[in-house]
Amino acid sequence: MRKAGTWNDWRLVVGLFLVAGGLPQCMAHVVPWADDAGRNSNDTQAGGGSDLPRDANSVVHVGAPSQLSASPQFWVATDALQRTLPSADDVGPRRANRYVGVFYFLTGGFYRTHPIADVTVALAQNANQPAWAFQDWFWGRPESDYYQAADPWAIRRNLQMLANADVDFIFFDFTNNAATYPAVQPLLSVAEQMRAQGIAVPQIAFFVNADGQKTLQYVYDQLYAPGLFRAQWFLWENKPLVLAGPSYTSTPQLDAFFTIRSTWAFQSEQQDQWRFLDDYPQRYGWHSSAAVAEQITVSKAMGAPLVAKGAINNKGASFHGGVVPTYDANMLCPQTPNGAFFEEQWTRAHQI
Repeated sequence: MRKAGTWNDWRLVVGLFLVAGGLPQCMAHVVPWADDAGRNSNDTQAGGGSDLPRDANSVVHVGAPSQLSASPQFWVATDALQRTLPSADDVGPRRANRYVGVFYFLTGGFYRTHPIADVTVALAQNANQPAWAFQDWFWGRPESDYYQAADPWAIRRNLQMLANADVDFIFFDFTNNAATYPAVQPLLSVAEQMRAQGIAVPQIAFFVNADGQKTLQYVYDQLYAPGLFRAQWFLWENKPLVLAGPSYTSTPQLDAFFTIRSTWAFQSEQQDQWRFLDDYPQRYGWHSSAAVAEQITVSKAMGAPLVAKGAINNKGASFHGGVVPTYDANMLCPQTPNGAFFEEQWTRAHQI
């Protein structure tokens, strides 16, 4: 029987957050301890306001003993269900060798030949027979409105929010092909600018599968071989990390350059087998020993009861405790705002 891992064992959480339509509108009410300029709200000394650095990770000193940092580590938040973020007293000091990665999709508004497509709008117009089409879809209207994936303003806003959340890296879904690669360089250009300003933006990795060797070779030739944006590469075991689906076939050149982890949903518990989706309680991936967790996935939902309502893996975002709730025509239920599936998955991650 495999020995359970501990907090001291596991090193990496790969979280599946869908960002195709931009980061979703947050229900949390965030209350920073200082204003956007880094000042206490009662601070009236000269030198504040627009003359001070504006990035959220800067520590601003204007000489006042009560001066506080505007860094997100000092923020407190309570969501619409009155759930409050834990404090440092609850979670303890920052741990070394812990990393969080988030899916970041580049398809939002990428294909200009199509009009804007919004899942929420399609369901509202005809929940029984939505006007589906094969194109990129926004799941809902983003807080900052619809946008192109390569738009510098949208990129900066997304990266700033991810930096505020202390996300270490984002990984791009290239499991079909490299068609969205033209959106990568604009993102990396903005990330490079932000990093130069002292903002701890997340680094990047790639996820390949179909035609995986061809796709990864293309990415290698375009980005890694020329050494572009090197500071943005997320390294694992001192090499750029790549997640590779079951259709990927390796080459000596790519194997030598990258750290490659076999990654797919519901994978077995063999060495170097990671998962981007798994049933609760999620199993962890391991490398050096089956008793030492290397990676675990945390997902917001599992599929959606939209097409195959009876399928075992189409459980939606409100599945928890082994029960699939009753969804209405818009695939909503009274528990929808609770994020029950997400919370259950995080509970497991915190146990490992």
